[in-house]
Amino acid sequence: RRALPLLAAVLVAAVLAAAVAVILLRHFHSTAAGASAAQSASAPASSASASPGQSGEKQAATRLAGLPSQSGRDKSSITTAYDDVNACGPQLAQDAQTFSSGATSRQQLLTQLSTMPGRSALPAGMLQTLTTAWQASITADQDYSQWAQDEASGGCKKNDHADAHFMAAN
Repeated sequence: RRALPLLAAVLVAAVLAAAVAVILLRHFHSTAAGASAAQSASAPASSASASPGQSGEKQAATRLAGLPSQSGRDKSSITTAYDDVNACGPQLAQDAQTFSSGATSRQQLLTQLSTMPGRSALPAGMLQTLTTAWQASITADQDYSQWAQDEASGGCKKNDHADAHFMAAN
């Protein structure tokens, strides 16, 4: 129960990553199928011009697919930090930095997403959903970091879920 909010956030991120992959694959395959039908009905000169767009979409999709996995790499250390703060554990002094590092990592992902080559070839709604999710994760990590600092500086209380920063993170 004590790790339920964090596990829910991790689950949402995993579902989001899977959804991104499915959407990209469906979008790419439907575009490729439509282009194949158009190619068979059109002259060879126009079929040559359809290929670069497909390649750009596929490259953008491949780049994008790698970003959620980078976000998932922080999961283990953040989960450990959450459990440690919740139990007033031995790493309490370092836990705030772990959460801050998670927020920094997600900020880097947002920067990569916003400057990613071929971004315009991807569905705008999907990019906005991913951006919104990472922004929410950054905010939660920052609040969890403050919670860890509160517990470290104010005399830690096990399972202190009344802390304002803990409640904000959830």
